[in-house]
Amino acid sequence: MTSTRKTLPPVPVKAPTELRPLFAAMAEIIETGEGVRGDPLDRKLTLRDLLDGGIANLRTPGNANGGLTPAKTAIDRSAPPPPSGFSADGSFFGMVNLTWDAPKYSNHAYTNIYRSETDNFANAQIVGREVGMFYSDKIRDDAIAIQDPTLLKGYYYWITFVSTSDVEGPPNSAKGTFAQPIPDAAYLLSQLSGKVNSSTLSQDLNTQINQIGSNTSAISAQQKTINGLSAEYSLRLDVNGYVMGFGAYNNGSTADFAVLADRFWIARPGVKGSAVNPFMVIDGKVYIDSAFIRDASIQEGKLGPITFGKIFDTAGNPVTTVGGKLKANYIEVDQLTALLAQLQYAYIDTANIKDMAVSSAKIGNAAVDTLKIAGNAVTVPLGMTGYGSIPTVYLTLNEPGLVFVMVMANCLAPGDTGVASFFVRATAGGQDGPEVGVSIPKDFSSSAVAFATFWLPAGTHACSGATRFDLSTRVVTTTGIFVMGIKR
Repeated sequence: MTSTRKTLPPVPVKAPTELRPLFAAMAEIIETGEGVRGDPLDRKLTLRDLLDGGIANLRTPGNANGGLTPAKTAIDRSAPPPPSGFSADGSFFGMVNLTWDAPKYSNHAYTNIYRSETDNFANAQIVGREVGMFYSDKIRDDAIAIQDPTLLKGYYYWITFVSTSDVEGPPNSAKGTFAQPIPDAAYLLSQLSGKVNSSTLSQDLNTQINQIGSNTSAISAQQKTINGLSAEYSLRLDVNGYVMGFGAYNNGSTADFAVLADRFWIARPGVKGSAVNPFMVIDGKVYIDSAFIRDASIQEGKLGPITFGKIFDTAGNPVTTVGGKLKANYIEVDQLTALLAQLQYAYIDTANIKDMAVSSAKIGNAAVDTLKIAGNAVTVPLGMTGYGSIPTVYLTLNEPGLVFVMVMANCLAPGDTGVASFFVRATAGGQDGPEVGVSIPKDFSSSAVAFATFWLPAGTHACSGATRFDLSTRVVTTTGIFVMGIKR
């Protein structure tokens, strides 16, 4: 849009106190319409805005009707490009998380998500639509996934882009991307431990060297091959039947290396004293001083300071934005400090604000110790206007307050000689304001403006204007009234 929006000058300091609320209300109405205060969506459109936005065109000069005609916009029916950067990763609780790059064409509407049990896009079915760049596919219910992880089957996934013209583009790839939810960690550990503990190497390492007696110790090294089908080497240390050691086993298809110990650690050579070992396994727990992990699956975590890219909650919903920023609706803290906060909607129970600048506010109930407002006035959002010979409007106050009434009347003086006087006064709630008079020569008309303030109790009050002139031939042609409730 090329139109320029301007603000009104401030109310002059010498302006009458009674008119300041009127000037402030008029400025708010005009500046809201110009879009320089309040919600920009409330501003008024001009013909220039419609032309600049391509919504309308000027009619031809020869058209008798003039004005604007709707713009004819060509519909883009071209197919969207194939998506890029697509990935599918299994997650806990029966979820598969899909991500892709942001669309790079102008009329994007949404993304279709397809899946199939076989790697054939022709057999794939749509399982969801997403306007963003992330989607979580829930394969199974959380409870079922934990109770019986074998039910977590995998699928092949594809995505396509759809334009605002409802044209669907090709899939991201002819070959599907396979992904499967991650079973419950406790289930995985139980299954893997059972397989390892039943292996040949585990059985040999746990065989006791000393079957009888006490206070005995033995060191046993063993290496063997069986017909070229398997090879094993083990070293065992047995003290009174308590065996530890390590071993290696290879049967041609599976190779094992095992350590049987209460504590297993790795230290850097040549480092003495209180240096921290980089890797330790003690009493069944793993301790790592520093780790670089390309891809990790953690079902539950206790974390200190972290640097994160993408985070998801237990339901598979993204906790972070596409840019890697934490979403505010996932923050639950006792105290929060922010250098700059941009909030679309905020629900706050209690707020202690040192300095605040607000362009537009709607407050239900406010308790204020000290309030300083320019012009020393606060207006209640109650205002009415009316037109007619002697109009009457009704203003309702839900509590006692000050009411400002302004009446403007026009009088015509035909046929008489000399100069006569015309008087106008404002009335409200049965009270009269002062009369304001003007002089009207013969065959002329003139306007008089009267305003007054009235302190009225709560309730509905009639507000009107009264006119008076000293010659009967004078005629009141129009009268207008403006009423506003005011608090001080």
